[in-house]
Amino acid sequence: MGNANSPASVFTVNQISELHIGGVPIHEINMGSLNENERNSLINLLIQYKHTFAINTKDLGCTNLLQMKIKLTTQQPIYRQPYRLSHTEQQIVNSKVHELLDAGIIRESESNYASPVILVKKKNGDSRLCIDYRALNAVTIKDRYPLPNIDDHISKLAGMKYFTSLDMAQSYHQLLIAPEDTHKTAFITPQGQYEYLRVPFGLANAPSVFMRLVSKIVNSIRCTESDSSRHEILAFLDDLLLPSIDFISGIKMLELVLQKFKSENLKLNMKKCSFLHDKVTYLGHEISHDGIKPAELKLIAVSHFPTPKNVHEIRQFIGLCSYFRKFINKFAIIARPLTELTKKNVPWLWSNKQIESFNELKKCLCSKPVLALYDTTLNTEIHTDACKVGIAGILLQQQLDGTLRPVMYFSRVTSREETMYHSYELETLAVVESLRKFRVYVVGKHVKIITDCTAVRATLTKRDIIPRIARWWLLIQEYDISVEYRPGERMKHVDALSRNPIDAVNINRLEIADWFYTIQYQDDKLKSLIDQLNSKSAGPDIVNNYVILDNRLYRKTLNGNRLVVPGPARWKIVQMHHDEIGHVGLKRCTDLIKKEFWFPKMTRFIRKYVTSCLHCAYGKGEHGKKEGMLHPIPKPKEPFRMVHIDHLGPFTRTKKGHVYMLVITDAFSKFVIAEPVRTVNSIETLRILKRIFSLFGYPDRVVTDHGKAFTSRYFKKFALDKQFKHTLNSIACPRANGQVERTNRTILNALRATDPSEAANNWSNCLPDVIWGINNTLNDTTGFKPYDLMFARDGRPVCDLTIPGQVSESIQSKRKKASARIDRAAAKMKRNFDKRRKRSHIYKKGDLVLWRQAPTSSASKVNTKLDDLYSGPYIITKVLGNDRYRIRSIKGLRGYKNFTGLVSADSLRPYRSIALVSDSASSSDDQLETEDLIDLLES
Repeated sequence: MGNANSPASVFTVNQISELHIGGVPIHEINMGSLNENERNSLINLLIQYKHTFAINTKDLGCTNLLQMKIKLTTQQPIYRQPYRLSHTEQQIVNSKVHELLDAGIIRESESNYASPVILVKKKNGDSRLCIDYRALNAVTIKDRYPLPNIDDHISKLAGMKYFTSLDMAQSYHQLLIAPEDTHKTAFITPQGQYEYLRVPFGLANAPSVFMRLVSKIVNSIRCTESDSSRHEILAFLDDLLLPSIDFISGIKMLELVLQKFKSENLKLNMKKCSFLHDKVTYLGHEISHDGIKPAELKLIAVSHFPTPKNVHEIRQFIGLCSYFRKFINKFAIIARPLTELTKKNVPWLWSNKQIESFNELKKCLCSKPVLALYDTTLNTEIHTDACKVGIAGILLQQQLDGTLRPVMYFSRVTSREETMYHSYELETLAVVESLRKFRVYVVGKHVKIITDCTAVRATLTKRDIIPRIARWWLLIQEYDISVEYRPGERMKHVDALSRNPIDAVNINRLEIADWFYTIQYQDDKLKSLIDQLNSKSAGPDIVNNYVILDNRLYRKTLNGNRLVVPGPARWKIVQMHHDEIGHVGLKRCTDLIKKEFWFPKMTRFIRKYVTSCLHCAYGKGEHGKKEGMLHPIPKPKEPFRMVHIDHLGPFTRTKKGHVYMLVITDAFSKFVIAEPVRTVNSIETLRILKRIFSLFGYPDRVVTDHGKAFTSRYFKKFALDKQFKHTLNSIACPRANGQVERTNRTILNALRATDPSEAANNWSNCLPDVIWGINNTLNDTTGFKPYDLMFARDGRPVCDLTIPGQVSESIQSKRKKASARIDRAAAKMKRNFDKRRKRSHIYKKGDLVLWRQAPTSSASKVNTKLDDLYSGPYIITKVLGNDRYRIRSIKGLRGYKNFTGLVSADSLRPYRSIALVSDSASSSDDQLETEDLIDLLES
């Protein structure tokens, strides 16, 4: 061991001042209040072991002390499709992947496992690469490594004077994955597939494995010294604390640890280490030479509960206290001055009695027997709640007598941006923040989360959730949690904290006004305006339109002063008021921004941004009138010139093996033919059509959907040989084949009305009677029986009541009248349909579009409510008229599958890239729109 008091003469003063350790200058190292000799001794030691501190990711260590194994409950590979990333995000992911490849942390993979990646914003604005291992964690056998008892740890700190806190650099990345399990960590990006060689962030067992590693290191150091009591090292997960009774023993202990880290090839993060301080906060306690006391933050949510100002707030506080009233002796007597105020016709009075009652109840909630000491062996729960005002959580443990008692309280007010979150987002945030706040108590063990929001539970397993919540959940993957719903009336204890949060909030965010103070001064144009206004040299145009308040430039408008937004900041402002509050609509986004901000032609810029948002384009449906008018196919003037064909089913298999029926409807007479069939393939379909057409003649046009029987090469050849025009309606557009779709509905209703046992098992036997009834019933559109218009005579009725001597009208006259009625009905239908629609967007060949496919049933019963509504982009390859287009998938895009289809305009929406939104908001178009004029008038 080196001499801790060796002089620093090997370095000059200038050399020391210029020296960096772990990327941190010597003068910025976090040291306690040491004298000059002590400081020099510490600096010498750190310089001696400077290679034990990592400079960057490439400089990380890697130990062979142990390897992490991943044991699963299933042999089925876990595979998830990658998330959609913007071009900018893809570049960041690519950069992060190359950094990990260069550091030897990952390698390229050919694994049949794959988890998607997502970027999570750090507080400093940088992005962290996270892997969504939720599916893998769900089938991972949990590693239950026991955690140290917090009270035992704390008791060892009594009488200590100096405290050194150490933090491992990217701790998990210094542990190896067992070679046989590396393929299970595979993740997929737009650029390729990779797998981890070292432990990644997000695996369920990572905390337990890390705790096991730290325990090995600590135990081996203890064994090297005979006087272990003087060299007690405390380790709780990633909190490594070195307490000592004096400076000499403290620096000796530090050298022991640095030696061990060096020999095991482990490295520390200098930026998060602190050396030889006389006071430290550790595991929720404030520890110093004077003694140990619980950290104020542990109880501040209750001890600083705001004084009630009305009856409603009194009820909230009593709701909190009542949840734990069984532990409060004489609760009813203590609380009586407060409960009296909640009665009807009692005037509000906040006197000394109420103050004493209020303070006594707060004192009870923050002390025994209400407040319990944390015990690692007991079942643990976190109860959370949130509202626009604040978020809150209570850590509780089930005692041996079965009662739940609080261990720690947490609450804070919501930030300005958070107040605009959806309630579901706020409830999720309450869970995430509570887990972070109670981390040392809950990581590494199973914890039950109790919330009054049912949607929170579903997000644990959902693949497609909104980006903000996805990022939150990925940050807490290391926790072993289950979520349980409980009605709000049973959560009043947490509700009281969330609706009365303390104002001492540790939210590290730069206020909007402070941010503007910096960015306005970095914009040359705005800086010039500010200088002119400050120097009183500004002209009347500037003075009349701008004003400086609190050193920030504002625009004068009819609706008050608004902060002037520089060009580079406009993206961020719109992003904050659109992307980060749940992708709100154009009007709400515009209204929110216009309350505080101003820049030229802002409405146009906001509209371009919102309409180009890909998350909205893929995930949101259309509102208001749908696109596309009705384009009826011209009807023939005689029967069987045009027929509509479709397959109906599947039904219960009959004794003869029939599962479907082939339905044919004549466009003119509405005559129906239906034949039971075993399959929907083209061979059987063509066999039946040939037989029917041989009786009625071949039509001029056949209209069908895109069923595989009608799109096969056999059907195309059949149409070509028999010289009839085959019209395929647009995909997922049943109205284009409405004649037969209406017939299908009539057939189904008739079969349902038939004897259930007969219809279900022998529906093909009932079919002829149903079809006979349709063909011999007056049709509302034509005014005649289909049978009568198809043939030159009436079908013989079941009971013939024809008046003797009655003269039958000629078939030509009937068909002429029917044709006129069909034309009138078609015109009326078009008028009624078009009233509810708007003109379709006109696309050109080569345009990129998104396509909304019809929802499909899922045999796996997976909830698809949060799936994207649109897919794509696709390219328009042909404009067919009547609001129909042929689209094709684009080769080279992620998830490419060869596809070509005929679709209607109302299932499409333009594909707009947000990258094309100009920062200047004016682009090359100088023509002012209505919104621009309004902006000018307001200013």
